[in-house]
Amino acid sequence: MHELFKRKRYREEKIDNIRPITYIDQNNIANKERYFNIGTEALKRNEYAIVILAGGQGTRLGFNGPKGIYKIFPDENITFFSLYIEKIKKIEEKYSCKVPLYIMTSKKNNNETVKYFEENKYFNRKEYIRFFVQDELPMFLENKNLIVDENRQIKFASNGHGNVFIA
Repeated sequence: MHELFKRKRYREEKIDNIRPITYIDQNNIANKERYFNIGTEALKRNEYAIVILAGGQGTRLGFNGPKGIYKIFPDENITFFSLYIEKIKKIEEKYSCKVPLYIMTSKKNNNETVKYFEENKYFNRKEYIRFFVQDELPMFLENKNLIVDENRQIKFASNGHGNVFIA
């Protein structure tokens, strides 16, 4: 198993213009306006992006598909993704900027998620939307035994939100 994991390769990308942000105490109301202005200026300089962690399925919602395409208000055809897009459009209009959207999907729901955006013509934002697929890891039982399927193949599952930093 260790060898399987070691063989997994991650591509490296050089990103020179990304800097860590300074910790902000959200309970310090005295600085709220200052930080709001810092964020506003970042938007105006197009130094802002949004990442949606969308690898999950809608099973807990009683929906068989990607959570992001679940219709929140079925009569109005509003999904989680369409709601996010509308909020992004309002930000862009208010601050005269463009906000790139990065959507992390899973192997299980990537095709259906991309298809949804294609069917909706990317909400007229195709050049600002990128998809990337999170990695998978072998599944284990609590007793540390591997989980295998009916063909005795090791089962894999998405490795969670933390993968956003690697994927």
